Amino acid sequence: MDYDFGDQYLILWQARTPGPVAHVRNYEATGKRYRQIPVFLDDVWIQQARMRLLVVAYVDDNPCIIVSQAFMDLPRDLRDAGIWHEVGHVHFEHMLTTDCLDQDALRAARLLAIRSDRVWDKETEADGFAVRQVGKDAVVAFLSFVLRTRPIGGSLNDAGSRELELRIATVRALDD
Repeated sequence: MDYDFGDQYLILWQARTPGPVAHVRNYEATGKRYRQIPVFLDDVWIQQARMRLLVVAYVDDNPCIIVSQAFMDLPRDLRDAGIWHEVGHVHFEHMLTTDCLDQDALRAARLLAIRSDRVWDKETEADGFAVRQVGKDAVVAFLSFVLRTRPIGGSLNDAGSRELELRIATVRALDD
């Protein structure tokens, strides 16, 4: 039986015990059933993916979000904004498209957009999803934090900083 999962989501943060640190529930349109996206704390995985705070991954074709301890140390409103952005990627099935089969392809697509002084459309779409969940101010606060705390120097770090500046401007320009 197929279920019609809608746009209703909820983040449930867990106590720090072994296993997921949170679950994001996506409810069926009737509200009777839900599917979950687990959120795992795994600094080793984050480092291997050459990420700093969080990323969407697929395990056995099921989405999960991997976060670092640095991410878990953030205030909850910033964590929520970051999680909603990643859920946006899952919601729009960005990671299932042929243009971003792995982190290297994703970086290449994002760099191409940055070189054209624009934000990659999938990032804009995920940011818009996050804005609908927690509002512009929360998403801008999260992106601003990430920008402020980025490592300095190197072409990838400079490109990442520019992308964040462009994303902040794009989010600020969204209609209320």
